[in-house]
Amino acid sequence: MTPAPARLALTWLLLVGLAVGAFETLYLQMLRAHGRDGIRTALASMTDEPGYAAFLREVENRTEEGATIVILTPRPWGRGAYEYVYYRAVYLVDGRTILPALWIGNEPLFDNVRKADYIAAWGMPVTAPSHERVWSGAGGGLYRRIGIPQ
Repeated sequence: MTPAPARLALTWLLLVGLAVGAFETLYLQMLRAHGRDGIRTALASMTDEPGYAAFLREVENRTEEGATIVILTPRPWGRGAYEYVYYRAVYLVDGRTILPALWIGNEPLFDNVRKADYIAAWGMPVTAPSHERVWSGAGGGLYRRIGIPQ
């Protein structure tokens, strides 16, 4: 049996090894980030979803400040799929209210879709009688509620 000090040292060595192995430069960027703009910059530099940051930039550029936008994607809630798309939009689309279309357990939030000024659909087409398509590209489309001034 290993003596207690040796076990303690081995435990610390294992923990340090795990921390070093799991380290990502994004963590440093977020530590240096000051406020929402810094976090936005750090998140925008992530490349794990090609095209999504460009899609969100277009959504921000094509909607007015204060608009309410619901995020649609064919991904289900769970294991980071829908959550990733939704929470990333919350940080990258500035000055707009971002609403989820799904919640835990893939429960659809129809009220959010009904009250949204825009639907930002990434990776899927949308047919919504209450909304008209105003832009498509970068892997998705943007739909404005009929009656919202251009």
